[in-house]
Amino acid sequence: MPNTKSAINRVKRVKKQTLVNKLRRNKYKSALRKIHKLIEKKDTMIGKVGIGKDNYNWWMKNVHLIPYRWDEFYTMIHSEYNRAISFLKIEENKNKGKPEFQITANEDENISRQHDAVLKLMKFLNDEEIINFPDKLEPLPKNQYPRVWGSSAYKRADHIGFFEQTNDREPMTNIAHVFFGHYYVGNRKIWYQKDDDRHIRGKIRLYDIHEARSEALAFGIEEWLMQAGLFDDRPRSREITYVWQAFRNARALSDLKMHSNEFSLENGINFFSDNVPNAWAGKNDDAVWWDIEETLRAPGHSTNYIVGKNMIHQLMAERSKQLGSDFSIRKFFDEFMNGGIIPISLSRWELTGYKDQMQSL
Repeated sequence: MPNTKSAINRVKRVKKQTLVNKLRRNKYKSALRKIHKLIEKKDTMIGKVGIGKDNYNWWMKNVHLIPYRWDEFYTMIHSEYNRAISFLKIEENKNKGKPEFQITANEDENISRQHDAVLKLMKFLNDEEIINFPDKLEPLPKNQYPRVWGSSAYKRADHIGFFEQTNDREPMTNIAHVFFGHYYVGNRKIWYQKDDDRHIRGKIRLYDIHEARSEALAFGIEEWLMQAGLFDDRPRSREITYVWQAFRNARALSDLKMHSNEFSLENGINFFSDNVPNAWAGKNDDAVWWDIEETLRAPGHSTNYIVGKNMIHQLMAERSKQLGSDFSIRKFFDEFMNGGIIPISLSRWELTGYKDQMQSL
């Protein structure tokens, strides 16, 4: 009897497993049929690429604490793009009798030119009293130089795209950007955060939300240092700074148009590429593809460069009025950067006492 009972139980288990397997097969077949139907209809399936203006506005207000809406973003950035192109053309006209750019020819020259730019930047910041930095801060190390020979900025072998076109003519603009925005020391902290252990101000934000501030500073510093005289001994290099500005503003306009669903992904790529000077950012350029995809993964990443820079402009003007003869560029950057990685609107409230942006948020 025990053997008979055991055999019956085995038969029941086999039948049950057979039924389960059949149900699974039917489920898989049903799922495959649904997928097949979707594939058949793929040419008629047109989805929205962006999150929409309302969601964009919510994200900027509630996550980044930026007191502007999509329409204000667009007006500001479109104006900045026009300014960059206009100033670029003025520079080109001023420099028309000067020698052409010397383009980096090999790896040794690439390292040497970036090394020279790093040392010149550190000396300039100190001599011109732009900012204080720790005595023990080493110059930007070689492994953080923005131009890697034999590879694009996004690791595409032997590709010459926008980053390479600009860096191989004048590395200083991008060296300055990297120094202020991406010079990481220990636990991925930017150098001026190194000893900042404050729980909120000193912590890198999840999903790099802090970049609304750090990228605005790094982008702004490119032109601020140029205006302070960094390129006085090589005036053609000013053109590269304005080309970088046009690149980032064109990218931001694509960001806005894609998220408002006025542009498809293809439209965004084409607009971005078509509006970068000198045809240095082709539609197949990995910098174009990466940056356009990033604007969709992280709404506002591209626009915050420009809007954040203008918010720092506002703060600088307000602090200069408040402090009068006590204002200095070094004091301004020291107090701004010592405030930690917090939204610029909070820094403005803290430094000026003005509450209007906070009230609008």
